[in-house]
Amino acid sequence: MHKCLLVPELLRTILAHATAVEKPTPEPLPPPTTYWPANLPRRETKAANPVAIALTCRTFLEPALDIIWHGIPCVDVLEACLPPPAAQDSSSWERLHYYADRVREFGLVNIKYTYLAQRNNSSILNRLVESKIQLFPNLITLCVQDKQILSVLDFFVAGKLKTIRLSSIYEYLDRQSPPLARIETLNCPSLRFFSISSCNFSPDEIVSLSKMIRHFTGVLHVHLDGRKEFPWSSDLIAHLSTLPSLQSISVAHATPDPSTLRAGFPALQSFSFVFPDTGTFFRRLASIESTELSKISAHIHGVAPSEDRAPIQLALLKIRDRLQAAPAAEVDLQENGIGIHSQPNALETPIISLEPLLDLHNLTSLTLRLHRLMEVDDALLQTMALAWPRLRKLSLSNCCAGPNDAKITLTGLLPLALHCRELEHCSLIIDADTIPENYLEQPARRCRNPVRYLDFGGSRVKNPYFVAAYLSDLFPQLKIVSGYHDNGGWRLVGQLIKMFCAVRRQERIDVGN
Repeated sequence: MHKCLLVPELLRTILAHATAVEKPTPEPLPPPTTYWPANLPRRETKAANPVAIALTCRTFLEPALDIIWHGIPCVDVLEACLPPPAAQDSSSWERLHYYADRVREFGLVNIKYTYLAQRNNSSILNRLVESKIQLFPNLITLCVQDKQILSVLDFFVAGKLKTIRLSSIYEYLDRQSPPLARIETLNCPSLRFFSISSCNFSPDEIVSLSKMIRHFTGVLHVHLDGRKEFPWSSDLIAHLSTLPSLQSISVAHATPDPSTLRAGFPALQSFSFVFPDTGTFFRRLASIESTELSKISAHIHGVAPSEDRAPIQLALLKIRDRLQAAPAAEVDLQENGIGIHSQPNALETPIISLEPLLDLHNLTSLTLRLHRLMEVDDALLQTMALAWPRLRKLSLSNCCAGPNDAKITLTGLLPLALHCRELEHCSLIIDADTIPENYLEQPARRCRNPVRYLDFGGSRVKNPYFVAAYLSDLFPQLKIVSGYHDNGGWRLVGQLIKMFCAVRRQERIDVGN
């Protein structure tokens, strides 16, 4: 064996590249109603088998075992490392301990759907509790999808743990959920990321989880999904606002804030909340004392009468004032109430002005989904493109306007291609039937714009062949186009775009670019 392979750091780097699977370039996924993600083109590359590498020689054994045991997907692997309960003795855990120090990621999936459930889905947990040991001392990431395992979470928490994810945890009628009082005193000073998503917890379990979260004093990122019926308490949010290191927080449902909020969140950079009304949003925004805030995401459920545009217009002004000094601003403002399309005076509704946001020259992402009129035409879109040169995502959804009300034409996309040279995702309602004049002479043809995904929602298209050729010429990197109108017209555009993309890729390979 060559001497260079005897250097541990070099050998680990070589094996890491040899066993890595080359993943396709991440692409933004369109809404699942218009395009099924499973149909996306994927590139698979075979990787070296780490088990075969471990059996090559003694030098390869240790680093290859580190790769094999880096991540464990479920508790079934633990069951395979232990002898049957009848044959257990003092050395039953020795084999598991030999590998436990190598584990960095552990996914505790729902054991109801594994082969372990066919025998005794709680046997491994009972044996773990009886052993009174702490597994995986070097664990960094822990993912939990079962309440039975959540109840003994302290056996999996180590001193180096940085991430805890609780996801897809639901109630099951065929078994009783264990109490979570055990985790109320769980302390993990090294934790930096805590997330709860797509879970179904009772009010008592929400209380236990809240007590546990209060011990994570060094956490940097918190995501709390939940149900409207059992919201997170405002006391927990108030406690999180006092953490000096918290950088981002996302809360789906919380109890109404008090009329007066104490200033907090000294280091917050990103916040996302669901608010019952605009007044609560204003109070929460005013209570953030951080000077580094760069991302604001607000989903407002309590929509004011459509004839009153003042709350939303004021929200845009406050967002502008708060993010004007941010180095890279992101805005996501959505109304989730009853839209004005169901009201008789929709055409007489005042129009929301987007001019306040034009002062955010550092804007990188804008998502607006409003139940009030936003009259955006080609001229305003050009002004936006000039004002936001660093824009990466633009999504404007007007719930009260139909395809016949679209003011943006295909020509209006030209300024985005010319001036927003970092744009990757664009979602607009356009008039795709108006054919641009002299488009072959436009200066943006074949520019190196990184746009890869366009979503035109309910826009109509009569000539999908011309639209596909125009979009591909304007955005050479374009890969996905979606829409749901005109009997599959946008589906045909998407199919043509894929073919154009393959041809352009081959052209770049031929010219060596």
